[in-house]
Amino acid sequence: MISRTLAILALLTGPALAESQESVLTQEQTVVLACVERLDAAEQATQWPQCVNLIFAPCAQETVGSAPHLTCLTEERVSWNSAVEGLQTQVMEAVTPEGASTLTNLLDQWTDYVALKCNAVAREKAGISADAAQIGCEVAEMVGLSGEYAACLEGRSTAPFCVYPK
Repeated sequence: MISRTLAILALLTGPALAESQESVLTQEQTVVLACVERLDAAEQATQWPQCVNLIFAPCAQETVGSAPHLTCLTEERVSWNSAVEGLQTQVMEAVTPEGASTLTNLLDQWTDYVALKCNAVAREKAGISADAAQIGCEVAEMVGLSGEYAACLEGRSTAPFCVYPK
C-alpha cells in the first residue's frame, strides 16, 4: 500500500521541485514534501496522518521503540538532516545577504525550539517509546524546514529570509 501511495504521489508531484533541489532530496523525500505541501491545498488536500505514514514508511515494519526501530529512525534523521543542509546551502546562495543573515538568526531560534519541543514530546511518552518519540519529532521538524526551503527555492515562500537579489 505504501509503495503504491509513493508511486501515485510521485506522479502528482511532477516537476514541483527544481532540479537542483532534487539533487539533495531522495525520491521518497520529494514525495513527502509534496504531501506536506498539499496539507493546505483545498483541491488536493491531504491529511497529516497520510504524510506521517510517508515520512516514517521506511521504519513501519519495525516494532516501535525496538532497537531496529530506533536504528531506522536514526538513519531517517541523518537522511533528512542531509536534505536540510543541502537545501539550506542552496537557499543561502540564492537569497540576498540580508536574507541569509535573517535565516542564520532564525535557525538559531529554530534549533532551540526543536530541542525543547522534542524533549517535551519524549517526556510525554512512557518507557521505551520516548527515544522513538524524540527522534520522530526531530524528523518531522526537519521535514517542515525542508518544505520551507523548497518553497523558498521555488519562489513560493513568504518567509522573511526568502528575499532574492533584484
